[in-house]
Amino acid sequence: MIIYEPQKIVKDDEVIIKAAFDSNNKRQELWFSFNKRYENYIITENADAFLVGLLLLAMKNGENIDVQAQVSAKLYYQLNHYLINALNLANNDWKKINIRVKSINDKDLCIKPSAGTGISCGVDSFATIYDHLNEVDNFRIKYFTFFNAGSHGNFGGDKARRVFKDRLKLVKSYADDINKQIIEIDTNLNEILMMNHQQTHTIRDVACVLNLQKLFRYYYYASAYRFNHFKLNKKAMADYDILSLSLLSTESTTFYSAVSQYTRVERTRNITEYPYTYKYLNVCTAASKTGRVENCSVCNKCLRTQITLDLLGKLDLYQDVFDLKKYSNKKEKYVGQILSQKNSDIFSKEIYSLIKNKNYHVPLISYFYCVLYTIKKLLKYLFNTFKEKRSK
Repeated sequence: MIIYEPQKIVKDDEVIIKAAFDSNNKRQELWFSFNKRYENYIITENADAFLVGLLLLAMKNGENIDVQAQVSAKLYYQLNHYLINALNLANNDWKKINIRVKSINDKDLCIKPSAGTGISCGVDSFATIYDHLNEVDNFRIKYFTFFNAGSHGNFGGDKARRVFKDRLKLVKSYADDINKQIIEIDTNLNEILMMNHQQTHTIRDVACVLNLQKLFRYYYYASAYRFNHFKLNKKAMADYDILSLSLLSTESTTFYSAVSQYTRVERTRNITEYPYTYKYLNVCTAASKTGRVENCSVCNKCLRTQITLDLLGKLDLYQDVFDLKKYSNKKEKYVGQILSQKNSDIFSKEIYSLIKNKNYHVPLISYFYCVLYTIKKLLKYLFNTFKEKRSK
């Protein structure tokens, strides 16, 4: 793979940073789009964003990378020595590759040292914001970011972009309420990678941020798990983002795996002390499939959040963002699901511990659902095992 020098195009109120690249004997172009007000903070000196954005594609294709541009010295060292090897251990479909660059840059490019974080209005996002409300000086969050980098649809396209715009309206309402700016970044990275978002999201989002190294001294990436949950896992990059984020930092921008000192239950408890969440909490994963933005109240993430709030005695505070009647109709069945996977799913394990600590009386029907979920899981395992043996 050859990555060429980034180019900047200013068009009306939009700034586009793009770079051509050659892969599998085909010329393509990766681009990132910003509002013109952030033009002075966008770097073209380094091709860091493009190297990181295309890294997994090159590893998937088994292509070494030749960057015909300047790259952060720290990033270049960390990718070649550590991160590529870690990614290969996490997923052996991603081959070990080598990176060559035209030149390296060990200068600090940050001219307006600020802190930022992504804003989704989910539990982890709000927990990160709440955890930094009283932070000092440059560590205090000054900017939010919002990316069209895969969370609105794995493979991009018009539908994902529509969901991105609709969700932006929700988070912008919250940002306006607290007088914070949202830096919106669109990109065609999704269409180029064509890879599963859960397996790649940390790399995708960091690529977006690396365009703004003149602005961000610190960037808080909301972690999914606590410190003690670490695994080089093929299915989910969130399992090891505490490692990958440190190895994606540069001389200018440091990435932190934010709120990784808390469990999901502790994060949920924390945000109940932040009244803005009563109006803006949005955890639903159904939007990328249905196109809706509001919480559906019945998907796994909606139910998981509601049962946690319920056990904490805080659910009524969130009657404006959840349909509590729908939750009530699903509650006993979902408790059965928690019981059935308390030893295999970290979030169910945390909620089960909360159930015991709160002396919650588990309804008899929930034990019945637990048995059904367990049988269903066993049958699925046996079917997959049989299928694998037949294929051999």
